[in-house]
Amino acid sequence: MQNVHVQYGLSGRSRAHLEFAADLAARLSARLFVWTHRDKAVAALLAAGTGEDAGTREHAHVSARVRMAIGDLAPGLAARFNAGDPLEGVCDSGSLIVGEPVARPRGSAALLAPMGERALEARGTGEICLPFGNGESALAAAAQTFGFAAALGLPALLYHTTWREVGLPETAPPEAHMAEGARVVQRKLEKAAEVFGVRHRTVVETAATVVEGICRAALNQRCVMIAMARGRNVGRGSYVDGVLARTVVPAFVAGRAA
Repeated sequence: MQNVHVQYGLSGRSRAHLEFAADLAARLSARLFVWTHRDKAVAALLAAGTGEDAGTREHAHVSARVRMAIGDLAPGLAARFNAGDPLEGVCDSGSLIVGEPVARPRGSAALLAPMGERALEARGTGEICLPFGNGESALAAAAQTFGFAAALGLPALLYHTTWREVGLPETAPPEAHMAEGARVVQRKLEKAAEVFGVRHRTVVETAATVVEGICRAALNQRCVMIAMARGRNVGRGSYVDGVLARTVVPAFVAGRAA
């Protein structure tokens, strides 16, 4: 990722997002773009009543606060400023937006929801959890995820949860219950990880539900984040939405172009 974008306000959560974004941009040697909210209707009303551009003054005030905060968080990191919402204004595949989970992706930019964390490795150095099934979503996330992992020097945990196959003995390992399609995806992911030079291992379980399995595994394995992508024909209602609603581990959602 060449660009990290974050929206900043005066709330405690906005400060946490800024800290996470600054930490991530410094780790990736990426450019940091800080977006400030600007209500055009309010700005026009104030300008009509006072003749002053209140929006410009507010933008300058927030910019000064951000520069001071970043100076403490990541000395040497210079932020660029925009007004508006990065979810609306950022659409390139080389960008990552740090912020709240969103139900529906927009454009090609990836999203990273910090889930309250103030730095990527706040829970300690761990793996990036990449869940996979027998569909295309994990493969769609693979290039961005492994590129991310390689840039940060982090290993990957390939995670799969499968339904129990009727007729197999109770003592059969979880791997015996995997569908052939999932095995194919696993082999492709392992090959992709090797191409990127990312250390990896695979964990296969038979969890009660897919979302529960992903969230529990990421937490128990002390992963630094969960990486996912929606299938091309899936909007709301995907496993991604379920994970975003339940996880306490930061979650990365690859952009549509991934």
